[in-house]
Amino acid sequence: MKKVLFTNWNLMRIARFALGLFVIQQGYETDQPIMLGLGILLAVLPLLNLGCNGNNCAVPQKRSFFQRNK
Repeated sequence: MKKVLFTNWNLMRIARFALGLFVIQQGYETDQPIMLGLGILLAVLPLLNLGCNGNNCAVPQKRSFFQRNK
């Protein structure tokens, strides 16, 4: 569990975690429990490095001009 929490942090994972913390803060300040729950979900997913299981959301590799015309 420690390995999941402290390894493979990249810019996108940090941004997703920061967005989750921001939504938690806004939900707490405005006293909206649904927004608070959404923020918790958005913060837990990057914290545990969940989402896009099995590289399902990977961007396909670019093909060269010559490969597209065949």
